[in-house]
Amino acid sequence: YTDRVSTTLARIEPSGVCQAQLRYARDALIALERRDTAHAELKKAVGTCSAETIQRAIEKACNDDVSDQALCDTSRGLLHRLLTLRLTLSKAVEAMDLERLFKAVEDCKKEDVSVSPKDHKMLTDLQEEEYRRLERHLKQAKR
Repeated sequence: YTDRVSTTLARIEPSGVCQAQLRYARDALIALERRDTAHAELKKAVGTCSAETIQRAIEKACNDDVSDQALCDTSRGLLHRLLTLRLTLSKAVEAMDLERLFKAVEDCKKEDVSVSPKDHKMLTDLQEEEYRRLERHLKQAKR
């Protein structure tokens, strides 16, 4: 759609006819191009499963009047889910709750959300720490 408007404006502008009205058409074209760009960025952001990227894309989509309600709803839902998973991971790490951390990492995998190597290392470290703790308790119980 914007390609046709752009082509038409490019053909009419050199003639010098109706320049005042063409200014409004150029402004409308710029707004439509921003909207199309924001729509494309939102669609791409949903594929990244990155909360920050999705949040920025949602803000831009709202500011530039993206009208694809299904995409907007999907992106908001995904953002909410990602933030919920992040909160669950944070609480599990803070509480040093190995079971909850393992479950949160598994939930991330189910949601096809990438878990950073740092999170995997933290889970492994906590598992090893838990194993050493249990081993100490077993040795003390044998004495």
